[in-house]
Amino acid sequence: MTGTFLDYLSPAAYLGRDPNAGLIFLCVMIGVSVLIAAVVAFYIVYYFIYKRKINKALAEGKPIKSHMPSPGSTLLTIGVIIWVVSTIFIIFQLQMIMLYTGMLSFNVAIIGEQTDSIYNNIGIQFWDNVNKEAEKQSLVLEKDFKAGKIDAKNKTAELTISITPRILPGKDDKFTFRIGDSQTELKPDSAGRYSGTVTIGIFTDPTGILTFEGNGEKISEIIADAPHYPVDQDESEHFDVSWESVFPSAESREFNTQITPDGNGKSNVSSELGVYSIGAEADESYKFSGIELIIECDDKELRRVDILKDSAVYLDDGCYKYKLDEVVDGTEPKIMYRIEAKDELGYSYVYNYKMLGEDGNNTAYEMYSVITAKDGSTITFDHDYDPILKPAAH
Repeated sequence: MTGTFLDYLSPAAYLGRDPNAGLIFLCVMIGVSVLIAAVVAFYIVYYFIYKRKINKALAEGKPIKSHMPSPGSTLLTIGVIIWVVSTIFIIFQLQMIMLYTGMLSFNVAIIGEQTDSIYNNIGIQFWDNVNKEAEKQSLVLEKDFKAGKIDAKNKTAELTISITPRILPGKDDKFTFRIGDSQTELKPDSAGRYSGTVTIGIFTDPTGILTFEGNGEKISEIIADAPHYPVDQDESEHFDVSWESVFPSAESREFNTQITPDGNGKSNVSSELGVYSIGAEADESYKFSGIELIIECDDKELRRVDILKDSAVYLDDGCYKYKLDEVVDGTEPKIMYRIEAKDELGYSYVYNYKMLGEDGNNTAYEMYSVITAKDGSTITFDHDYDPILKPAAH
């Protein structure tokens, strides 16, 4: 930024950044000074003329034919005029200052964005160089993963890794890959890619170690970008399955629901509540060993029904149905229902917390579904059924 502060207060400085802004403003200030000097000179001359006229009339003893405004009133009038003009000038200057401040802020923002862009570009370039140098030290040019067989009851999955080596292996050289206690030797195919399969626990970190052995030497590299199944939904392209492959699930439905006030501050509630028990996709025989339907009214438990044992429950085309017929307090009762279940492996489940009377449109009322293991670790599912694993505290 060049020029003096006064230069940037001048109108020309705001409107186009005139290089002669300082000169223009100096001319304006000179003009104002001349105007003030002229006003002062006018008042002095006027005062002496007025005084001379008054003294002459007093000396001759004649009345004054035409009256002149007094010097005080004349000075007041001139002062008012100067005040109005100066006020307008000050307002104009303040508006110009605001305009300049806005333009300065805009310019600062642009400079900041440019600086961030330069910084980010330098950072990106730096890390690109770091990654390129790291890649030069890597054993592989390319690698990918593919899911194999899922064991729902043991909570394991097969994971196949395929690599394109960066180096040219000799006839007796070999690659091995290990995750935890599961290790495999990668075998070459006709295209020169090496592949092998390990078995991973679905709740363990799938980071593995790739090792090259040749001529009596070993070189190892950590492979940290293997997909985490089934918690990492972003890795579904590797597994093409969901958490329902390794866990049983359940769905609840309602049929013919009616909630009718009886006119005495209570309501008649009737509905057929249905529960579908669904086996794991990887093993349909893996189902719940116990299922309970819990019904609440205004946050208090109203009914707890054992779906598999209660004599009031009947099976209708694969759906366990229970007829709810109650009189409850209130004309607008909030009735919620959910499923609690368990399996023979020691996992417990909470599913489908819904509000009764929504005609199946219960998404807005569903609470989190939770699976809890024997050790206390949990998998929580949000409304989109994206799983969140929380290991047990030890």
